[in-house]
Amino acid sequence: MININKLYNIIFNKFSLALLVIALSTNAVSEVFQLGDVAPRGAPDGQLNAADSLILQRMILGEIIPTDDEKLIGDVAPLNSPDGKLDAGDLVVQQRAIVGLETLGTVDNNAFTFTPVLNSAVLPINQNPYQIRGTAQPNTSIEIYVNNVLQAKTLVVNDGSFRSYVTLDGNIANDIYVIAWDGSIYSNQSNHLNLSFGLTAPTLTNVSGSTTFETYTVSGQADSGVAVQIYNNGSLVSTASTDISGNFTSNITLMDGINTILAVATNGTTTSTPSVTISIEYHTNSIIPALNPGTSPTNSNPYTIRGKALPNEQVNIYVNGALQTLITSNASGVFTTTVTLVSGSNDITASARSGANETSLSTPITIVYDATFTTTPISGAQSGTPFTSGVIYEVTADITVANGQTLNIPAGTVLRFAPGAKLIVYGGLNILGTNSNPVILTTSNDSAKAGGWGGIYAFSTASSEAVLNIQNAVIEYASIGIEGHGNTTGTITNSTLRYN
Repeated sequence: MININKLYNIIFNKFSLALLVIALSTNAVSEVFQLGDVAPRGAPDGQLNAADSLILQRMILGEIIPTDDEKLIGDVAPLNSPDGKLDAGDLVVQQRAIVGLETLGTVDNNAFTFTPVLNSAVLPINQNPYQIRGTAQPNTSIEIYVNNVLQAKTLVVNDGSFRSYVTLDGNIANDIYVIAWDGSIYSNQSNHLNLSFGLTAPTLTNVSGSTTFETYTVSGQADSGVAVQIYNNGSLVSTASTDISGNFTSNITLMDGINTILAVATNGTTTSTPSVTISIEYHTNSIIPALNPGTSPTNSNPYTIRGKALPNEQVNIYVNGALQTLITSNASGVFTTTVTLVSGSNDITASARSGANETSLSTPITIVYDATFTTTPISGAQSGTPFTSGVIYEVTADITVANGQTLNIPAGTVLRFAPGAKLIVYGGLNILGTNSNPVILTTSNDSAKAGGWGGIYAFSTASSEAVLNIQNAVIEYASIGIEGHGNTTGTITNSTLRYN
């Protein structure tokens, strides 16, 4: 007859023994070892000597396959921060410890020796999910926390590296750290990364201006690997992709008139703030050029004229109705050229041409050419009425009106100032032009342009006061039209200040 109790005891004892074996096999016994002490193998003697160096060298060369404990004990480099692998650096540190140049501590075979380290992030963060990378003890698992919430797990490979993607919150800063797990214990927390996700606003390399071409190239820079959406007058007109350096280029079709252009970057989930806007003026048809008023009469021939049209446009110049020259305006629309005058009056006009279309003629300027024409020179201290109406004066150097003196310039007087010459007033200045016969202050340079002469400067002091009374005057092509200093007073009526 079978003894049930005896059979039960046999089964129970065998089952308990099996559990004990399993427990012993899955829970390593914790031991403390001297770092660098790998000899004798399997029973280190707690001392560092040449035998340990020989064993470690053979492990590094692959002649001996180290156990997990031996890997832990032999990993002594970098000093106090082992990297989880056996190499020549460990041998150097061990040998220095053998001869007393370094002091090595102990290690628990059931504890981590290497706290995980997260690599620094590459900024700006413009990809989401974002890949993090780091190093940890080989063949352990990594738990990744974002804002203290476990978000991902990954494994550390044999070289001690790991990588994984995490999803960032675009509305807040993201605090990221990792913890390693070897199956029985956790490591300390790694260093923390504080990352904010967002796209950089694109930068347009274009500048505001005008063009005669309907197709316009927009270019600039944004984050690499994103799409750049280009808007014209509030409407999406094109999308371009940035290259590895963040550059993008796209052609758009302009509207007639003012085109307000901006760009935004997007990666499909997040959109950047807009770029700075630029304004591009485009006209389906050309506009009539404008000629700058010249100086007349003149004894210069050929004669230089200037004007303004649309940028990069062909301009036709006519003298007395006959086409005389062609010129292309620059990127700002400015053009300069010379024409040959005939004796007497010359009516000069201009038109612009775009393709087969030509605009109407501009308002003419009239230049009287007289080969014998001379001017009356004048400069220095002046007062009273030294000018005669209808006479053209060449101001060869500064004219000065002293304190307590007054200078009168009658209607019809023309003052042509040499480059840099100024009208400087410490006393009184009366410019007495009329509607039909203004006083003209201009440059002596036939190729008239802003900055051709100095301008009118008035200076008042504590003991003197400059007074300006200017009526029906044209002040043009100066560096400064009129500039008052101190307590300068006076009136300016029915006058034109232009091209200054």
